[in-house]
Amino acid sequence: MGNKKKQNNQKKGDLQLKSNENWSSKRFFAGSFIIIIGFGCSAYTGLWKFHSLAGLGIMGMGILLTVLIGSGILSGTTPLDTGEVRRSITISIISVFFGFMTLNGTQNLSAFTSSNQFWWLLIALVGFYFAGRSAEEIVKNIAKRNKKDIGKV
Repeated sequence: MGNKKKQNNQKKGDLQLKSNENWSSKRFFAGSFIIIIGFGCSAYTGLWKFHSLAGLGIMGMGILLTVLIGSGILSGTTPLDTGEVRRSITISIISVFFGFMTLNGTQNLSAFTSSNQFWWLLIALVGFYFAGRSAEEIVKNIAKRNKKDIGKV
């Protein structure tokens, strides 16, 4: 009788595992689809429909929102964590940067004749992104080491 109970529990565990795998593949498809479609629609709207600085702003906001939604779906957790928000901001600003470079080559933008300031913004953004990730990893490693040292005492 105990053996049958173990077999039933095993079957339930296998079904649960298959269900989780099925949901993870659907979540991967849905999140990727949202990001790709949102990115494409935002780029089309910003660069081809408006073809102005206002269009770049719309493109940046669209990419930010779709990357936030898509990465939230891909992560499988309900609340957005710091990494997803940081990633979304970085992707949207880099996209706006490349859109600005495209727009700057085709139009005479008197307000931004020199894109030097935008280059510095991009350098600072990428620097803070990687420095923040590195600092988080260093803090995690120190915390793990301290936890091991406390456990030995």
